[in-house]
Amino acid sequence: MDFFDEEAFRDATFVANSIARRTADYYDIEVKDVKNFHIKEFVENDKLAIYAEHYFKPPLDKLMLGSTQKVEGIIVLAVNALSMVERKFFSEMHETIHAYCDPIKENDGRAFSDLLLEEGYLPEDEYIEKRANFGAGILMANDEALIYGINKFRNFLHTANFFFMSKGAYKNRLRAFLVFERDCTPQYAFQLVHKYEIGYGVEFYKIINMK
Repeated sequence: MDFFDEEAFRDATFVANSIARRTADYYDIEVKDVKNFHIKEFVENDKLAIYAEHYFKPPLDKLMLGSTQKVEGIIVLAVNALSMVERKFFSEMHETIHAYCDPIKENDGRAFSDLLLEEGYLPEDEYIEKRANFGAGILMANDEALIYGINKFRNFLHTANFFFMSKGAYKNRLRAFLVFERDCTPQYAFQLVHKYEIGYGVEFYKIINMK
């Protein structure tokens, strides 16, 4: 799948930042302070959804990271119980985007799955999965939180940990933000994030903080 799909990113940005703002209002906190665990509780109250860990049967346990489906009127956002904790958090947010953007009917045979390998998606699902991945990154680190965390910690790993994100997920969030919100080319965004990761982030901080 093409990572730099602007339409998918813009749609994900609108939905994810809207969820973050509503979550902030729900808790009476600032948007920059919204974390994934806040969003989970808000979603369970707002969407009649529940989050669950699931032991997928082989061979799905090696292929699936999560799934979304409706059971007895309840949206079930399931993540692979065998995943690393940061991956579980990201998958929960990935499935959250599906819950808000891709409604399903009970027992209609349609479910949304977060797969380990992108090659497993059907062509007609590529857009919604890109949107879910972009949205998950934004829910983990919404726009206001991202700028706040970057400037507070001034360190790649500390900031990734602050957002409970894996290094890979955090890098993807940064690259997409630089491309679509700071008008960087994909190649330049990759270079900026790499330098920031290894401790040479002067140029990165300058561009991130541009208005």
